[in-house]
Amino acid sequence: MSLSYALLTEEATGSTPATDTASLILQYCIYAAIIVVGLIILCVLRRSSKLPSHIELKRQMEAIATEIVSLLSDCNEKAVGAYDFFKRTSKLLYRTDRLVYVATLLSDKERDGDIGNIAIALENARDCISPYKFRAKTQDELNGLYDAQEKVQGAISTIEKIVRRDQDMDEKEVKKKG
Repeated sequence: MSLSYALLTEEATGSTPATDTASLILQYCIYAAIIVVGLIILCVLRRSSKLPSHIELKRQMEAIATEIVSLLSDCNEKAVGAYDFFKRTSKLLYRTDRLVYVATLLSDKERDGDIGNIAIALENARDCISPYKFRAKTQDELNGLYDAQEKVQGAISTIEKIVRRDQDMDEKEVKKKG
């Protein structure tokens, strides 16, 4: 029965079994390529949505603190124009806002109140920076940037405590195993 079916399909399609095998191999190669591309896309999405470690969070906060100090020093020296000031405060506001979001997610994931306090401090720093972007304050009134710098430094000191706590826990775990 199956032999007659194979002969009938061969007659109907006008192809030989070798051509059918080649087309099947081609189809399977295409399916495999689609699966590989899908897996690569999933890996990229996972990597981009992964929350940072405590050390990485500290590094990002230190970068924001450095950027604030740089902006303050340039403003005190009158080395920054209005457009450059607007551009730098907008970038600083965006980075701070993103860091608030990441710290909030990290706090929720780990259920850690200290990281929640960091998120609140960063949010307060963002609120100090936002009047400069929306031109409620000018580059001559730098008290908001000084307040933001102080709040970011407080958040950095809190994350340093968390990093030390993590290191102590790791040392205890190593002693426990060894």
